[in-house]
Amino acid sequence: MNSVGDAFGFAFRDPKWVEKILIQGLILIIPIVGLIALAGWMLMTFDNIRAGRQELAPAGFHLGRGIGLFGAWFLYALVLSLPGDVVSGVGSGMNAHQAFSGSSFSELGSLLGLAGQALLYFLLPSLIVITYHRGFSGGMDVDGVWRLATGNVNNSVMAGLIMFVAGVLHRRVLYRRLRGDRDGGSRVMVRAPAGAARRSSPGCIESRPLANLKT
Repeated sequence: MNSVGDAFGFAFRDPKWVEKILIQGLILIIPIVGLIALAGWMLMTFDNIRAGRQELAPAGFHLGRGIGLFGAWFLYALVLSLPGDVVSGVGSGMNAHQAFSGSSFSELGSLLGLAGQALLYFLLPSLIVITYHRGFSGGMDVDGVWRLATGNVNNSVMAGLIMFVAGVLHRRVLYRRLRGDRDGGSRVMVRAPAGAARRSSPGCIESRPLANLKT
């Protein structure tokens, strides 16, 4: 699986893709637990892809498999968002006092937040691959994640863009759901797991360079 078309289309080659995605989407409704289960489901789908099977993993509560990736992703997202949040907070505090203008800080905070999000998407494919092979402790090997991501920048950027598009689709439907759009709310249960399935495929593109990292 080496093309963007494969990354977006392979999930729908599974004869049971509707059933699996709907069930996993229902599990996703559960706060936190649903995200951990989705991460585990994605890694199990990664198993299938690496074994040459063009099929999704069985839907279910794959908490033991997903907790490591979820924890690693959460910490990376938290750390990378901190600079922008802190600077934006300073700007908001200054704006609260009419004698000071914090607009410059707020704008800088927004830029830092955008840069942090872009860096997270760049690192995420490599984070998934290393966590897949080495668990949570592997994900905490920041130097290893960075070396894998920068070892093939083109692959990292392409995979990150695919994940970004999947994330945008997910957030768009989730926003419609929160607004009370029933039709949009039902689609979030389909698009989020489908996006996770797509995220498992770009990781295969970057799995080969992992052998070059020191264990």
